[in-house]
Amino acid sequence: MNNDSSLKFLLVEDNPVNQKVTLYQLKSLGYLADVSASGQEALARMAESDYDIILTNCEMSGMDGYALTEAIRRLEIDAVGDRSLPVIVLAMNADNTPQEQSRCLAVGMNDVLSKPVRKDELALKLEQWSQKIFTARSQGLTSEVPLEHPAPAASPDQDGSNPPLDWEHLHQMSDDSYEFEIELLTVFVEDAQVHLKAVTTAIAESNYWEVEQAAHHIKGASANVGAKTMQAAAAEIEQQARRQKLEGTAQLLTEIEQALTSIEKFVQKNS
Repeated sequence: MNNDSSLKFLLVEDNPVNQKVTLYQLKSLGYLADVSASGQEALARMAESDYDIILTNCEMSGMDGYALTEAIRRLEIDAVGDRSLPVIVLAMNADNTPQEQSRCLAVGMNDVLSKPVRKDELALKLEQWSQKIFTARSQGLTSEVPLEHPAPAASPDQDGSNPPLDWEHLHQMSDDSYEFEIELLTVFVEDAQVHLKAVTTAIAESNYWEVEQAAHHIKGASANVGAKTMQAAAAEIEQQARRQKLEGTAQLLTEIEQALTSIEKFVQKNS
């Protein structure tokens, strides 16, 4: 793999758990990246530094990945008269349907990665686009680039604190680094508790938009750590909020809270 340190990466992600996972995957592949928590922050960074590859979450509060990409392409047009700057934008999208892929490409993104992002898929995409950048550089082109610690056993502990996680996914994502898994789950618990409280408050106030946003956040972070029970419950709440019909959310919140409590106990026991 041609992991040339001269390549500059920018990760645009507003979810701290997803940030941590992606940065860890990039580092394990030999890449380093700057981080922006919003589209606006990413544009500010780009004004100060040139980047070769941008990895962006599609759905973020404020300026999302779609609007960010459109802004990048407009800046390129203003700078050189056409889309000629070799900025590769890779979308990270949880809803990677053919329709969503078309939408990503239509706004100027170069490629799409399904969330939660698998390390092998990320490695393949970065290798493909890096090679195109290297080829363009070698030819003097300025035009746009064509388009180990042992892991714990998954069996339940005697005190029942072993959480409902997709351990195979978690081990694969962490390269079987037990230390990183505990570190990641610690961040996940802290972040999820904040957004679970936000969901609960928004449901009580019938604030559908806030419910959808907080539930989407929990869904994305849960998918990254393999917390499938939480992911499914949060996804159902998100869909209900979109339909503006919050039915049976009390049970769904209980499922999220119970799973989160189990994960928290596991982290406390194994830290």
